[in-house]
Amino acid sequence: MIPYEGEELDPLTKYEWQVQGWDENDKSIEWSDKAVFITGKRNTPWQASWISLSKEKYNGIQQSRDLPVVRFQHTIIPQQAIASIRITSSALGVYTMQLNGALLTEDRLAPGFTDYEKRIQYQMYDITDQWKSQSGQDITISADLAPGWYCGQVGMIGREMYGTIPAFAAEIHVEYEDGSSDIFPTSSEWEVRETEIEMADIIHGEDIDARKQESLNNLGSPEVHAMNPDLLFSQVDPPVKVQKVWEPEWQKTKGQRTVMDFGQNLVGWVRFKASGKRNTRLKIRFAEMLEEDDELYRENLRGSRAEINYTMRGGEEEVYETRFSYFGFRYVEVSVEEGTLDDMHIEACAAYSSLEEIGNITTGHEKVNQLFHNILWGQRGNFVSIPTDCPQRDERLGWTGDAQIFARTASYNMNISNFLTKYVYDIVDAQFESGAFPDIAPDAGWHQVKAANYQKQRTILPEVNHPIENWMAESNAGWGDAGVVIPWTIYLTNGDKRVLQTFYPAMKRWMNYLENRSENGLGSANTVYSDWLAVNSYTPKIVVASAYYAHNANLMSRAATVLGHKEDADYFRKLESSIKREFDKQLIHENGEVHGDSQTGYVLALYMNLVTGEKKELVLKKFLENLQRHNNHLTTGFLGVGYLLPSLTEEGRQDKAYDLLLNESYPSWIYSINHGATTIWERWDGWTAHNGFQTAQMNSFNHYSLGSVGEWMYRYMAGIETSEQNAGFRHIRLQPYPDPRVGFVDAVYETPYGEVRSHWKLDKDDFSWEVTVPPNTTATAVLPDGSKEIELEAGTHVFQSTVTNSKASL
Repeated sequence: MIPYEGEELDPLTKYEWQVQGWDENDKSIEWSDKAVFITGKRNTPWQASWISLSKEKYNGIQQSRDLPVVRFQHTIIPQQAIASIRITSSALGVYTMQLNGALLTEDRLAPGFTDYEKRIQYQMYDITDQWKSQSGQDITISADLAPGWYCGQVGMIGREMYGTIPAFAAEIHVEYEDGSSDIFPTSSEWEVRETEIEMADIIHGEDIDARKQESLNNLGSPEVHAMNPDLLFSQVDPPVKVQKVWEPEWQKTKGQRTVMDFGQNLVGWVRFKASGKRNTRLKIRFAEMLEEDDELYRENLRGSRAEINYTMRGGEEEVYETRFSYFGFRYVEVSVEEGTLDDMHIEACAAYSSLEEIGNITTGHEKVNQLFHNILWGQRGNFVSIPTDCPQRDERLGWTGDAQIFARTASYNMNISNFLTKYVYDIVDAQFESGAFPDIAPDAGWHQVKAANYQKQRTILPEVNHPIENWMAESNAGWGDAGVVIPWTIYLTNGDKRVLQTFYPAMKRWMNYLENRSENGLGSANTVYSDWLAVNSYTPKIVVASAYYAHNANLMSRAATVLGHKEDADYFRKLESSIKREFDKQLIHENGEVHGDSQTGYVLALYMNLVTGEKKELVLKKFLENLQRHNNHLTTGFLGVGYLLPSLTEEGRQDKAYDLLLNESYPSWIYSINHGATTIWERWDGWTAHNGFQTAQMNSFNHYSLGSVGEWMYRYMAGIETSEQNAGFRHIRLQPYPDPRVGFVDAVYETPYGEVRSHWKLDKDDFSWEVTVPPNTTATAVLPDGSKEIELEAGTHVFQSTVTNSKASL
């Protein structure tokens, strides 16, 4: 990454840029095509005010406890020739904008989910070309506004967590051809209109009365509220957009009810065209799974209504697409509640944050390919403004533990730099005065809800084991650590140390918090979750907390080194050594058994280098015995699963790693695939042939955490890894660990310098390997037997060797 160090850029200005390069012979290459960017407001004062519909007027049009969508509108009649029109806008809620009735942009759910009391993102749109394409008529700008995360339902936390009514703000910047300009800000001069959307909620869905489109009532002038400009920041993360659209694979109609299967568990909404008689009422419901007789399985949605109710206006064909809600679904049910539906064509729209996909893996094993597919779709569906835990039930929250364990996998699949940087801002915004990082970011009142429940001596979900004695811990091991793990991951993958510079003070406050609550030189057992949703196993909290305490100290010493903070680096290095000594002394028995004798305990001890020398051999032996007791099946939960296969591979037991990867019986990754999974499930036993569905209180079928095995697939199976000393893949380490059961692996990853590729084949003992090193980088290639390290320049290289895949005994 090369930071811009040129002249100060003007605000709200369009800039063009090009790139020219030189080859190895110092011969110039043709200039690239021009690219364009527009600067944000920077330090330009806001002239806009928040505008809203009064609570009294909402009460007059409200059909349910959830608020309707209202439209703010303003018309500009140009008096002279226009050169450009740009809009800066934001909302307390979610909004879409229209120019003369046509949608301005494909963006959805803007301005995104943040803690509105700390940070509000604004967007900027250049609409010059769109206006000119409309023959330069009058400029009518409108914004449709829904409650969104601001005052709609936020997870299971509640409603109105930030305010009671939504608001909108915008500035229309018009530049004329003579060099003069005007700004038209939101004010009392705008008008408010009713819309046909009688209810819109991110969790619950939308209710639409299309008959209202014939005459949208004018609700008068808006209320005007002062804006705190210090809270507004230019949007960091890519916007949510529709990314893929497709039709159902099959549909079945019984009476007035049609069920359709889109063949993929996805996140988004539906788009339909329908014709029918006036007053016909349709109900559209969503589900991830089916029960017997093709009934939707919706019990796991908990408090989420997850439906669309649509009343037809009749006459011409009607077209509708959701704008202010989203759903997690594979199956859709359309019911005619009243009236006559003549015809309907429906499509699924997969919508998520528009991150560039930069990695891909194909193997010779069909079910491993499906596993990669499931990991990718789990990421797509849960990267919606923030990394959510699930997309279907009344939750969809930014759980920090889930995000940190999946961050490295995510970084291989997509360019996550801006998306996760925005999320770390959310984490830091929710940091406690004590320095603790939160369980959830944005916080959205989560800690206050926890406190209210604690006073009644209860947790949130009765059927889920949340120990009440630890319920009020400000932070939890493996969750709060996201505030260190994720910034480090971003730096490691893009090489831009500014992310470390930005968040380093908050990371140090977190370390101070951990030190203040440490117990006997280890982490604090005052934590709730442990290795969440482990199966047939329990890892003591002191093991998890202490391992992550050491891991944080290790990452902090490395971050401090990158930033040139030598004293800090030395301090955290010594702290890590001290924790490791106490971990070995207090939590590892002389025979190598880690306290609790769980797979996750062994994984953390090995992967986080908490044990060395002969003791390490004993720990590995106990780990392998544990695997053998479980018939070579995993028992790890959210925290252990990401390190499970890497720790085995690092210790020379990639054969065991592949055993676990390729297991088909429960519990395993492929078990769910054999039962039709198209995404990663929240639980190993979300559905089993012997028990059916798990408890509906917590049973998502689209939840990326257990998909953190994707990191191992890229780093070890394919063998693509960055050098820490030249982060951002300036120097690449290529070291695959092949297995004949997979046959071949073909992996590509788009680094900041271009595409790196690792393509190996293993036929019995004959190993062939083709690698591509991108321009302006170097690489070290390590053959599978580890016998030779070869330094590579940019280009394509081919290797052949013999691999012996003998399996060592315990």
